[in-house]
Amino acid sequence: MDEALRAAFREAVSSGREDAETRHLAALARAGELDQETLEFLAHMGSSSARALAPHVPELELGGLTRVRQALVQRATELLSDFRPMGIREFVCGQLSSRIAVLEHLPTGLPFALIPGGRFEMGSRTGAGFRGPKHVVQPVRSVRVAPFLLCQTPCTQAAWDRQSAQDDRRWRSPSNPIEGVSWTQAQVFLSHYSLRLPSEAEWEYACLAGSLGPYCFGDDVGQLDQFAWYRENSAVRTHPVALKLPNAFGLYDVHGNVREMCQDTWHATYDGAPCDGSPWEAPQTERGDDWSWPGYRVVRSGGWGALAEMCSGRSRGKLGPEHMSPDFSFRPALTVFEGLSAAL
Repeated sequence: MDEALRAAFREAVSSGREDAETRHLAALARAGELDQETLEFLAHMGSSSARALAPHVPELELGGLTRVRQALVQRATELLSDFRPMGIREFVCGQLSSRIAVLEHLPTGLPFALIPGGRFEMGSRTGAGFRGPKHVVQPVRSVRVAPFLLCQTPCTQAAWDRQSAQDDRRWRSPSNPIEGVSWTQAQVFLSHYSLRLPSEAEWEYACLAGSLGPYCFGDDVGQLDQFAWYRENSAVRTHPVALKLPNAFGLYDVHGNVREMCQDTWHATYDGAPCDGSPWEAPQTERGDDWSWPGYRVVRSGGWGALAEMCSGRSRGKLGPEHMSPDFSFRPALTVFEGLSAAL
């Protein structure tokens, strides 16, 4: 989208009237200046995303929704320099469904989903986490997550190889997840593209996609084979991404294939964790067990070698920032709108 088109669109948005904005976008589409996918993406950012966010943000006053909507749409025009809209798609997972904007990240070729903002209860009231009591998922707390972009799959080897980064991968296939990379190496790769890792809260929210059970499809572990590569079906190796079913936010491989790194430093419980979806990077002050050295980072999801209970969307683990293993990979993310509360 060129600067003249951006200016015209901003002028339409500034009216705060959704009907005027829609007519303007439709006129641009008819004139051939805006393809259908871009039209749908801008309208979705300005309307659907803001409406989805509104019920979860009690601070919104009269006119607040319009301000958020305008900010989201203006941010959408900026994203179009690095992203190509691929349409608004409906994803169904069990009883859950969502209309999600999907975009291609042009520098890496990776597909991203626009994760809608919302609130959810993070953690488990049973306290069960990966490796049992050492990895407690309590206390349960309500967390607000702002809209953000998250890769639909773990980072592929094809995307990783565009930067010619070093790695210690065990299996070589362009469509398989990159593995054998450290948390620190992932940071270098992501910063090159102005991307980031998701926070632990963002990861759990996006993984479960509205599910109240341990998995994105509910609590029937018998369905796990349809959604994940894990110990029972993986043949003890990674597989090409997106071969299994997606969750209701359009994300693939969230319960298996590889375990995924988060931005947060490791803490043995959620005591004192932020409730705004941001990463918890304060160092742990006490060594709770022989895995809890300061500097460890959070990993989520199951992987190709995981048992079914380890693939829960609420289970968690940790790794050292320089540790490299065929078990671990990462899923790139990007902030959609910095400082959402400033627009309220």
